[in-house]
This record gives sequence, structure tokens and C-alpha cells, in this order.
Amino acid sequence: YAGAQESACIACLHRSQWLGLDGAPEFTVLSFNMPLFNQKVGIGANLERYKVGLFESYTFDAVYSYRVRVGQGSLGLGLQGSVRSLEGNFQMATATEDRFADQSIPLGQEDKILANVGAGLYYSSPKFYAGISVPRFLKNNVDFADENNVISREVNHFYFMGGVTFNLSEKVKLQPQTLIRYVSNAPVDADVNANLIINNRYIFGVTYRLGGNKETSTGESFDILVAAQLTDNLLFSMSYDITISDL
Repeated sequence: YAGAQESACIACLHRSQWLGLDGAPEFTVLSFNMPLFNQKVGIGANLERYKVGLFESYTFDAVYSYRVRVGQGSLGLGLQGSVRSLEGNFQMATATEDRFADQSIPLGQEDKILANVGAGLYYSSPKFYAGISVPRFLKNNVDFADENNVISREVNHFYFMGGVTFNLSEKVKLQPQTLIRYVSNAPVDADVNANLIINNRYIFGVTYRLGGNKETSTGESFDILVAAQLTDNLLFSMSYDITISDL
């Protein structure tokens, strides 16, 4: 995606999930990308913070893409390198059994640094876009036990996305889109979204997110979102998840 826009873009996103639960997930990312050499090259960077329960991680991504014209649009071939800091504060845990009985569970604060590489393809045209990516290829050891005793390891995550824009009138557009996430030996996860774009300035959208309970399969959430182009260079948006699982 880096370099797909005509000018440099800075984006910031924050998500607080499951408000009211102690240790609920929080995610913040600051992202930058820009085109170079008449949009043939794109560069970008992401700085992410993710916190849930006892664990916190910081990730820095550096992104490079090369773009070629295909039909009425362009195809970006991207590479990404990342460095991630994992931290776990096990002193905050409340044990239900003897904490010394399981040697895989640390007793204090632990941290480790991981490096990884990823790649992706992104095609965009005036009417539709599509992409596929694998952000992390290397299957790093992600637990804090002894390095010779691997308990948990990263696996490849595949992301598929696509969207199309329909002109309903001179001032109103409809944009359905989806994001599908696939991991081996896990249920397929997806977001299905539809946005109304008015005057290229205001956006009203709804999203359905798969997931939730395996037994009922009602889904994870139903989401509403609004966005406004406050100035030519500033877009502000907000969304709210209405959880529909037992949680």
C-alpha cells in the first residue's frame, strides 16, 4: 500500500476493546507512507503498541514497495522488515496453583526482541482495490521460557482484502469491502463492511465481524462508523463495536 496515494500520508489509530474489563486489549499505531519517483516507489513506516493483560509489545515496521501500471490502476509489490519488543509482567498475575510448579511460567518481568520480514501485493484503481499480505514469515519463539524449551511459536497469518466503489448518484457512493484473515488450524476470520460516501466528505458505515462463540456462530460484533473530511488534508473517523458474543 505504501506510495498508493499521490502525496505523503500520516495516520494514527487507537482502539480500546471490551471497555470495562480489567486488562482488556488496547492497540495504537502511528503510520507514515509516501510515493517517490513519480509514484513508482513507495516507502513507509509503522510504530505500534499493543497491550493485553500482563503483556505489552512495541513494533516498528519499515516498508518498501515498487509500483507498476496494470490496466487503469497500479500494482504494488511490497516488502516489510520489523523489529518487535515483547514484555510480560508476571508479577501482576494472580496464581490459582503453585507458581513454582510449572517451569514454563516466569515469576518476574520478562522481555525479548524479535525481528521478522513480510511481503504483500496491493492493486488499486479508481473503482476497486485488492490485496494480500503475510506480515511475518519467520516462526519466532514468542514465549519467555528457556530458549531450548519452545512452548509457543509464531505462525504465518494471511490477510486478504478487497473493495469496490459504486456511484449511486453524483454526490453519493457506496463502498462495500472486506478483510479476511486466515491462520492454519484456526477458524477463518473476516470483517464485512459497507460505507456510504457523501460529497467525498462524509462517510457512514456498518461492519459485521465474524468470530465470537464457536457453538452459536453469531459473530463477534456489529460495528458502526462515521468519518468526516474536516479539511482537504485532515480526515477524522470514529467507530464503535457492539459485541454480540456472550462476552
